[in-house]
Amino acid sequence: MKNGKVYLVGATKGGVGKSVSSYNLAYSLAKLGKKVLAVDFDSQANMSTCFGVEDTAAEPITIGHLMMAQIEDEEMPAPEEYIHSRNGVDFIPSSMVLSVVDAKLRLEMGAEKMLSNILEPLKERYDAIIIDTCPTLGALTINALAATDGVIITVNPQLLAMMGLQDFLKTVKKIAGHNRQNAGKLAGLKEIPAIVKDNLPDDEAYVYVIETNLMQRSFTDLSVSEKAAVLAERYDKVLYQRKRDEIIVELKEMEGGSDKGGHDVHLSKNRDSLGDEYGLSGRHVARLMRVNQAIPEIKELLDKGEMQLTAAVQLSYLPEQGQKLALVASEKSGVKITESIAAKVRKGPMTEKAITEAIAGVQPEPDPLGLPVEEKPVFKPIKLSAGIREKYFAEIDPKEVEDIVDKALAAWFRRKK
Repeated sequence: MKNGKVYLVGATKGGVGKSVSSYNLAYSLAKLGKKVLAVDFDSQANMSTCFGVEDTAAEPITIGHLMMAQIEDEEMPAPEEYIHSRNGVDFIPSSMVLSVVDAKLRLEMGAEKMLSNILEPLKERYDAIIIDTCPTLGALTINALAATDGVIITVNPQLLAMMGLQDFLKTVKKIAGHNRQNAGKLAGLKEIPAIVKDNLPDDEAYVYVIETNLMQRSFTDLSVSEKAAVLAERYDKVLYQRKRDEIIVELKEMEGGSDKGGHDVHLSKNRDSLGDEYGLSGRHVARLMRVNQAIPEIKELLDKGEMQLTAAVQLSYLPEQGQKLALVASEKSGVKITESIAAKVRKGPMTEKAITEAIAGVQPEPDPLGLPVEEKPVFKPIKLSAGIREKYFAEIDPKEVEDIVDKALAAWFRRKK
């Protein structure tokens, strides 16, 4: 008799590969000779589509119907009526009926165990049951967590996805406190192209998330706020060098031993060493890590190129309310917050009046040419030759080039006077 383990594939952000990961994991286990059941527990029914179900609304019995039967205390249909099979993998499809179930679950006592009631009798038929969940932390996800033996979180190193990861882990811990008896491991997982780990500490979980995704996505492709989030997690969360090395080796073995653009370097608490990994100066790493403390609105301006990194760094030292007041004052006055303005705001009192005066009352910085504002000539855009770009700016973020040129020219004109 089998005693299948239940694994949930989840995330609080859509578009991070939950359904595809669930689908591929089910087939990978089946290829190893395991008997697998995949459960589509998302009303969008993306995994059902992967299994070839063209019209989920036409399915007579889906997981939503089964959950509804549980809610209404109706007799459950026989498994043969709702379990489909495709290429050696069994699955239970989903449909929009599940969205109706979600609303009803919030009004039911003991509703968190209803999916468990459906899956429990099926465990004796399978080695593994894989649940693809919806990207929320609502009643459906709580049901899935209550039924599971292990959790697989799919995420990419984007700011919102990383924030969602932390929320998801908190929920997993709360549910796990009531579900300790279900701990278990699935035999043979080392042979498949996926890693399933039980009871991982937070620090190790972050290593898997960051390293796996950086193997698939170049650090240089990330936005400023994403770089800040990744560096901050590397510096603050991943503290155990030996464990990180072991994880990277495991990931590369899973990928067939190839590098695939990964980041196989030693982690260090030293900013310069961390900068070497990503082709950044230690000073730039420090700025990016600091700006990770800025509010989302400031990070958005950074990503759009509407605020300098150095200005954002200065503002990040303010309390959250102070950062918000600075943005409001900037918008109302039409004055762009520069590094010098942000530094002035930072040094002043954290009151609405003081912050507004520091921003709106700032006089324009002296022009390096010494010309009054109204006499400034209109210049045509100047393009840097390929030779100059390669000589001076080859390894510098394009968003920083203008700031460097501005400071260099200002210093040159001062010496000319």
